[in-house]
Amino acid sequence: EMLSPRLRPRMALDLHQPIQPRDARHRADFTLRCGAAQRFIEVVGCCGSDRIARNDDERLWLARLDRRLAVYAAQGIVPVLIHLDLLAQPARLRALCDDLVRTVAREGGCS
Repeated sequence: EMLSPRLRPRMALDLHQPIQPRDARHRADFTLRCGAAQRFIEVVGCCGSDRIARNDDERLWLARLDRRLAVYAAQGIVPVLIHLDLLAQPARLRALCDDLVRTVAREGGCS
């Protein structure tokens, strides 16, 4: 909801795009793309940036995130992480989204 209205022409926001083109087992929550530029975005709904999980389900989701982060690291990719506590700070979240759009637009040639 925060990124969609900010998209520029020729810019796409994909849902569950594979992190590795040859292996679809691990998928990003979102991928912001323009031309060859892209940023992978993970919404960390199981915990805040302190990584404290309160129950077994959240610990399982955090373990899944850690597996995806290992896939990113193996590819030399640093995804953007949006933790629960950032969702409670709309001004910071808006600023992050604006920065992501500007960066991807500049790198991918989208005006």
